[in-house]
This record gives sequence, C-alpha cells and structure tokens, in this order.
Amino acid sequence: MLDFADLLKIGIPLLLGILGSVLSYYKGKRTKIIEIKIKKGFEIAEEISFLIHSINEIYDYLIDFYSKNYNSYKYSNKNIENFEDSIETIYSYESKQIDELNRLKEKLSNKRKIINIYSNSKLDLYIPEYLKNDNFKYETGVGFSDFYYSFFKHILDDKVQKKRSELYNRIKNELNSLKF
Repeated sequence: MLDFADLLKIGIPLLLGILGSVLSYYKGKRTKIIEIKIKKGFEIAEEISFLIHSINEIYDYLIDFYSKNYNSYKYSNKNIENFEDSIETIYSYESKQIDELNRLKEKLSNKRKIINIYSNSKLDLYIPEYLKNDNFKYETGVGFSDFYYSFFKHILDDKVQKKRSELYNRIKNELNSLKF
C-alpha cells in the first residue's frame, strides 16, 4: 500500500509535468500569435511603402509633365483646354495616371487604418495629413468642369509640394523604424 511519502513522490512530478505542459502550450500559442502579428504587420508596412512610393512617383511625373509641356503658361485655362482636348489622344496616359493616383490614395487610406492593429506608430497621423495635403476644390456644371485646372494648380503649388515632400519623408522614416 502507498503511504503519504510515496504519493508525494509520484504526485509532485506528475503535477509539475502537467503544469509544464500547460505553460508550454500557452507560451507556444502566444509565440505563434506574435509571429502572425509580425508577419501581417510587415506585409501591411510593405503595402503602405509601395503605395506611398507609387503616389509620390505619379505626383513627380505629373509635375514634370506639366512643367515640360506648359512651362511658359503656368495655370492658364489655355493649357488646361489643350490638355482636356488631347486626353483621348496624346495625353491619355497622364489622364490615366490622375485616375490611378486617386485609386492609390484610397487604398493607402484603407491600409493606414489597419497598420495600428499591428504597430504603435505615427503613420496614423502622417498618412491622413499627407492625403489631406492633396485635397483641392473644383467646380463642375453642365458642360463645365475645372477639375484639371484645379488639380494642376494645386499640385504645382510650391507650398503643397514642400509639405508633400516633408510628409513623404516622415512616412518613409516611420516605416523604417516600425516595431511589431
């Protein structure tokens, strides 16, 4: 028959084994959750990096395009009429780039909402400010729209360009220093 000392010899290692198994299970589960969080965070950070870089490239391209094609007439209606008249032919690529710019900005806005789940970063502050910097007003009516005129006038503004560049650099720096 087993006495109390024998029960302790069997019971303590058994309890320690069970406790160790439970702790290992939860530690492994937590480690897996952290691994998934890090992986997903990096994926989203890469997407944001790609989007912000693509948006910046399109802005640079469109600013360069306008400057090269209309250097002598800054913001004139004549330039914009020429641009609008040629959208279907020689300026179709530029028109598509403006559409792509808006699509990328919308994707960036959606991704910035997700990044805070995975990281405590300032991206949630910088990205909306970056997007807001490129908001502009335009008028439209029957047979009338000053969208392209307002668009080019806005993106060519020195203050807007400077602010966009500063925010772009802040976002890049924040992406480089992300911790998950």
